[in-house]
Amino acid sequence: MDKRFLAWVGFGLVALAILSVAVSLLRTAADIVDAHREGGDLATWVGAIGTVLTLAGTIVLATQERRRSHKERVVNARLIAAGFQLRVANAQGAMAAAWRETQQFLGADAGDVPLQKALNALDAVPTWSADEVAPIQYVDPVLALSLIEFMTQYEMAKRSLQIRLSGAAPDAMGRKMFGANLHNLIGQTLEAVQGRAEECQRVGHQIYVERFGAVVS
Repeated sequence: MDKRFLAWVGFGLVALAILSVAVSLLRTAADIVDAHREGGDLATWVGAIGTVLTLAGTIVLATQERRRSHKERVVNARLIAAGFQLRVANAQGAMAAAWRETQQFLGADAGDVPLQKALNALDAVPTWSADEVAPIQYVDPVLALSLIEFMTQYEMAKRSLQIRLSGAAPDAMGRKMFGANLHNLIGQTLEAVQGRAEECQRVGHQIYVERFGAVVS
């Protein structure tokens, strides 16, 4: 169903609810006016009407503020997602380079040079925190979670390389085991992040979809 139609239906329901409350308050005010009119207490019943109008205005303003706050959070989340498109693509490229280097480490006796190159590739790309990604969950919690998981594995691979290169070189069996485990970790991470950059772009472009009804390429 068209999102604009649903939005108008929702607005109509809110308007009816506000109208219902306003009518109820006006009836209450009318009762108060009737009660004090006979006594000639003009100031009291005028004040009652003013109170009713104030309460109705407060309800309208509160409803508008909630709608505005929701819209701002949605737009902010989509802008952040769009900004992550390039960051995810760069991190994915760094992981691919590290994967090739670990493959080289397993297939040839090149010492620790491939591991150092893998670490350099991962170090060259700025990482992100869960707090940076968190706003995206307002519009796409699955994407937000996948970005957090990807960076957790990214940091794990980088930390493993740092520990390995800062310590004593293991024996041949240890080298092979370390290289195989790291190679598998990076490979699984690359598989999990496939398409996430494009997903960030899609979520970001929803801003144009919602405003203009079409994706701006």
